Amino acid sequence: MKTRVVRWGHRLAVRIPAQVARELGWQDGTEVELKAGRTGLRVVGPGQEGPTLEEML
Repeated sequence: MKTRVVRWGHRLAVRIPAQVARELGWQDGTEVELKAGRTGLRVVGPGQEGPTLEEML
């Protein structure tokens, strides 16, 4: 699914389609964590953290 980066005041925002938000159980005010890396941006919501590298080893 594609979406666009848009200007929101003095910041940039990525709109999350309603269908995706419903599937994830997200609503207005849901706190998420942004993780930027070489391959792109990852948005991690509540309960989606997953195991750390140490836990997987």
